[in-house]
Amino acid sequence: NIRNLGNELSILVENIPPPMFAATTDWVAVRMNSAFMELSGTDNSEMEAFDYKKWKEECLLPSSEAVVDRERHIVKQEFSWTGDGETKIFLVMEQEVRDHFDHISGYFCLLEDVTLQRVHLQEMDQMVTTDVLTGLYNRRFFYSYLTEQAYKLWTLLYMDLDGFKG
Repeated sequence: NIRNLGNELSILVENIPPPMFAATTDWVAVRMNSAFMELSGTDNSEMEAFDYKKWKEECLLPSSEAVVDRERHIVKQEFSWTGDGETKIFLVMEQEVRDHFDHISGYFCLLEDVTLQRVHLQEMDQMVTTDVLTGLYNRRFFYSYLTEQAYKLWTLLYMDLDGFKG
């Protein structure tokens, strides 16, 4: 039923858990769900005046290089956001919305909270590069470090402690 299509789309957008934002070709807000409104500090009455590009520049700090998928018209980049006394890491995906003639008719942005994944990766990296008992770097870290420093000038100091017991 075509009459209910707008209502169904609104219900779908509102129930998408991650923050979501839809805009015109000039990045004027058309739709944002409550998760995005909460994150950006806006409400329905301010939606048309919302400046996504300015908000992104002022509130999100890039934490990775942008990855562009030209075939699917998507740009992905990680950003950190600090608010309400906490810092979160979001994977921001901005996709061009194209019509039947392949013209850009707007943009669709989705912010995926990847904070837990990044914290777990950092913890795992620390676990594989340090000794559990002493907290000192291990052989894996040393070899990785040497690989990174291969073309730099450096000095290695090696000591053999006979009879050393920790």
